[in-house]
Amino acid sequence: MPQKLLTVADSFQLHDLPLVVAPGPRVSEFDGPGDVMVEISRPDGTTLPSVMTLSFSAELIPGDEARWICAFRELRPADVPIGSEVWFRPTLH
Repeated sequence: MPQKLLTVADSFQLHDLPLVVAPGPRVSEFDGPGDVMVEISRPDGTTLPSVMTLSFSAELIPGDEARWICAFRELRPADVPIGSEVWFRPTLH
């Protein structure tokens, strides 16, 4: 069954480093760390399969649960615009 991991509210990429999208899912909502096959559903209605890396977790908002840091090695900001939804789809594995 598909599981929505996040809706992209912000992203950043420094030079040739992976694209980081935020906010990541709460640690309690998804197992990590590791690489996960996902499908990106963009605001224009198009979709894009990709591999997203869940890395160390961080408490980004004081008092909120720690969240996974989510990154795409092969994508650029234009590939994952603000408002995109990132879905874990077990059938993609």
